[in-house]
Amino acid sequence: YLNLTPHQQKISPQEDYLQVIATSIGGNKSDLYITQNLDHQTYIAPDGTISDELTITRRHNWTGAELLRWEKLLKQFGFTGMSEGLKDLQGRGVNKASLKVYLPFGTTLENVTGINPQSVAVRSDQELEKTYLLLEMAVAPGEESKVTLRYKLPYQLGLFPADIYRFSAQKQAGLVPTQIRHKINLAPTLTQLKTNYSSSSSPFIPTQVVPSLPDNVFAGPLQVDFYYSAIISH
Repeated sequence: YLNLTPHQQKISPQEDYLQVIATSIGGNKSDLYITQNLDHQTYIAPDGTISDELTITRRHNWTGAELLRWEKLLKQFGFTGMSEGLKDLQGRGVNKASLKVYLPFGTTLENVTGINPQSVAVRSDQELEKTYLLLEMAVAPGEESKVTLRYKLPYQLGLFPADIYRFSAQKQAGLVPTQIRHKINLAPTLTQLKTNYSSSSSPFIPTQVVPSLPDNVFAGPLQVDFYYSAIISH
């Protein structure tokens, strides 16, 4: 077994996890012009209860310059014009995507904003040992679409005297450019003592150990898998 095929990480029973899988369902090539941002907020209560709020923002970056580029390219092959349908097919059309948001097994969805909450399905994958949220997003050229999902994790930290919060974010192979921002929001009675984080092909080998990240925030491109852990105490 050469381990050449991308696969989902196995996580421990007390670990936060995120992977967003986007599949184009619009029948055009607009994915080439989509950028995606993931804002992941973690809220830890005094009793160790953990809730996450994930905001997914997808932007369609098609512009008139792209149309001119395509027209110039096609002209080299003897084509002097593009039909409206061809323009939409090449990327000007509305981008429609089906998203699977993979989370720890047993996660409970609490709130949805940005789309009809009833359009978000909650499913469980016994083989992967993950819960996932299934939803659709659509975004027109030059615009952006945003969805916020609030959910509660199926475990809580034992904070007497301290415990470790662990989080890993796994990128989708071949996904459009994605930025991630992860922040821990602690109850006033809690303190973050030490942080480990890595962004590498081996996410469980921390590449840096620091007393704390500025404002408990990590932000950057999700080019490889990302792992974060922090010691939390009263």
